[in-house]
Amino acid sequence: MHNLVTEANGVILDRAAGEISSVEAAELLRSLNAALGRPEVQFHAGRGFMGVTVLPLAEDAAPVCLPPEEAVGRDAEKCLPRGDGSDVLRR
Repeated sequence: MHNLVTEANGVILDRAAGEISSVEAAELLRSLNAALGRPEVQFHAGRGFMGVTVLPLAEDAAPVCLPPEEAVGRDAEKCLPRGDGSDVLRR
């Protein structure tokens, strides 16, 4: 699962992308999928700011992701996933 968040000047400001609507989120994620040009990486809209990310990870990969509510007010770089399999997410 993923959350769309609000970031400005390198800091996470909001864990819910300003309460983006489901329609807006779906449009944004369609554009993101098209821009990436990587069919093996897909972002799917859910309800509002939440959705699902599909990635090609090794079976033993276990990336660690910071919960969005813990990221608010933090440097965005320091909130990126880490651990085995995080390279795909970070790219």
